[in-house]
Amino acid sequence: MKLDVTLALRNPGVEYPFEGAQAIAPQSIFGETVTFDDARVCGTYLALDNGSIKVKGELNTNARGRCANCLRPAEAPISAGYDELFLLNGNPEDDEVFTYTSSQVDLERLVTTFALLEMPMRLICGKNCPGRPEGYAADDVPLRPSAQDSSTRRPFAALQQLLDSASEKEDGSASLE
Repeated sequence: MKLDVTLALRNPGVEYPFEGAQAIAPQSIFGETVTFDDARVCGTYLALDNGSIKVKGELNTNARGRCANCLRPAEAPISAGYDELFLLNGNPEDDEVFTYTSSQVDLERLVTTFALLEMPMRLICGKNCPGRPEGYAADDVPLRPSAQDSSTRRPFAALQQLLDSASEKEDGSASLE
C-alpha cells in the first residue's frame, strides 16, 4: 500500500487519514512458513517541516501456520499499533529507519515489521489440541504446579543449599563469640 503524501508535503503539520489493505509476503519463522491475510491498515499521516512523514495507526491481520504441538493448521489474530517516521531519501538498506522517495510512502515494510513483532511465540490450534501435554492448560502452564515435582529441574538448587549452609555457619559462629 502506497500513500501519496503530496498534499501533506504542501501543508506540513496537517494530519490526513488513510485506510486500506496491505499484503504480507509469507515468512519463514523457525523453519516454518507462516502466511498472513491481507492486513487492514488505517491511521493518519502528516509531513514535518524537515520533509519527514509521520505515520501512525493500527493494523489487523491473521497469521496462519502449523500448530507447534500437533502440526495441524493454526491461526492467530494480530493487532498492532504503530507510530513511525519516514525519512526522505534515506538509506533503503538501513533496517533501523523507514524511508520514502518523491511523494510516495510505501507501507509494506512497516506493516510486515509490526505484524512480525506481534506474532505469538508459537501458533497453537486450540485449547483441545491433541498434541498438548497432559496436565497443561491452554497457555502451556501446568494445571497443578508442584514444588515436589521430581521432573522439574532446578539448576540453582545447589547454590541455594550452599548459601543456606554458609548462613547457618555465620549464625553459629556469631553466637559463640
